[in-house]
Amino acid sequence: MKEASIFGLEANFYAAREILEKINRTSPSRPQVLSRLIQVCEQMRDYTAAAGYLRHALRIVQDSAELNAKRQRYQEMGLGG
Repeated sequence: MKEASIFGLEANFYAAREILEKINRTSPSRPQVLSRLIQVCEQMRDYTAAAGYLRHALRIVQDSAELNAKRQRYQEMGLGG
């Protein structure tokens, strides 16, 4: 996870996403990983993938004000978050 954060800070979003997706496959449904995946996908402007990770995160952490606000913004953009 630290390595993905470092890549993110270096704006190497492809490498960060690859690491985070690997973590998500081996340890699925971790809110922190999903949150970082959403951020990385947004930086890559892959809003469809970000919306998918957001939907998954909201199934796990339903009472997150931050995630619910993001879902509202995505819905306003027509992404169906």
